[in-house]
Amino acid sequence: MDIRFERRGGFRVFGYSIELNISSHERDIALLRDKYESKLIAISDRGLGLYFVTWLTKNDNYIYHFGVDHQTQIHIDETATCVEVPSGYYAVATVPKEMPILEAWNELFETALDAMGVVPNIEHGIYFEFFKENGVCEIWAPLLKW
Repeated sequence: MDIRFERRGGFRVFGYSIELNISSHERDIALLRDKYESKLIAISDRGLGLYFVTWLTKNDNYIYHFGVDHQTQIHIDETATCVEVPSGYYAVATVPKEMPILEAWNELFETALDAMGVVPNIEHGIYFEFFKENGVCEIWAPLLKW
């Protein structure tokens, strides 16, 4: 897994959210993607790809927000929402096509960052996956410093 470090400004992701627990997340994320992917691709103003933004809730579930980076407020439909991703320093890992994304997150946190002496920024709290139009997936984890 290739890892780079990058500072990224804040941005907005417009799309759809679902609260999940770890036991059902793979199935539910697939359903979320199947339901909204074509609609999101159609409204993307920059054609950059799709995002899965995630954060932990107070009851140890996760919110997954599936959407597009958009410069201006857009109205998709009454169930769509906007998530503001704050600026920060990130570890960015390119996920090999044959690797499951959950496995990539585990490798990033349990092996790679620790070996590099890099500390995740727990206070930032927002992590995301970016699916480029060419099928490449990157996972972005906020850092305290690198």
